[in-house]
Amino acid sequence: MKTRLLLSLAGCLALASLAHSQPQTPAAVVTAWMEAVKTNDLPSLCSQSGMTLQPAQQAVVASVRDYIPLHVLEYQVKDAQQDGGMAVVTVHEVSQRDPGLLAAFADDHPALAQTLKTGRVEVDEKFYLTRVDGSWQIDFSHSGLPLKGLPWGQLNPDLAGAPNQLESRLAGVLNNSGVAQLMCSLASSAPAAGAIAMVMVPNFQRARAAGQLTACKSNLKNMSVALEMYASDYAGHYPKNLQVLITTDYLRAIPTCPAAGHDSYSAAYKVRSKPDSFSIYCSGQNHAKAYSDYAANSTNYPQYNAERGLIDHP
Repeated sequence: MKTRLLLSLAGCLALASLAHSQPQTPAAVVTAWMEAVKTNDLPSLCSQSGMTLQPAQQAVVASVRDYIPLHVLEYQVKDAQQDGGMAVVTVHEVSQRDPGLLAAFADDHPALAQTLKTGRVEVDEKFYLTRVDGSWQIDFSHSGLPLKGLPWGQLNPDLAGAPNQLESRLAGVLNNSGVAQLMCSLASSAPAAGAIAMVMVPNFQRARAAGQLTACKSNLKNMSVALEMYASDYAGHYPKNLQVLITTDYLRAIPTCPAAGHDSYSAAYKVRSKPDSFSIYCSGQNHAKAYSDYAANSTNYPQYNAERGLIDHP
């Protein structure tokens, strides 16, 4: 019995060792890249491309990936051809280009914003691979978008009001490509990544701040609905603190302000009686960037109270 068990265990280990030693196919390498792109796994993308990025470089690549709302919905390896130490893998990619893409940089590059496709986009992408020391590797310099030939020298904010060669050519490239090819380009050329970030997301910080403010307002509205539901069940009285909403099943959890990164509401919640009322706000200067156009102090905004509802700006 012990002999059979040992032989069985040895056989399993041998099979596992054999499976581990078998080289990945070109299709498997490309699939790993596509999965990392689809899940926005930046560390995996950097590792697969052989890059060791400094924090500043990571921020540039992350800004392009995070603030351009291009999202891979699904993909399928259509074809894989191999000839000696070279291979070509074709992937059909379905991505979603959100209209928010236009709002993020329309003020600076209106011509580019108007020509970019939005909505659902389907493209076929080709990945070129070479075999190095027995392992297949994506050739990022040839698998990415043709960005090196673009006239980056024309990148000038003063030209934002009129179409220029860079904007028109960049729009043409992006309209006929997928997210995976864009990430290949970023992996192969750090200068190109920086240039794309400058063109595509000049206002990404402002856009992010606006998005965080919108989410914060939504948090206040959701909590106010829970407070009103509680009051309707408890003779018009509001709870003494927000935690009561959780213990009584009116809220699952106190939301987190995305700009603050923590619960900025509980300490700011105030309840009064005779008449019953409440007020709540986002505590601190968490949305100073979003409120930069207002002269008044934006501390402790946005706010919500039972009498006036949402007070969204100073």
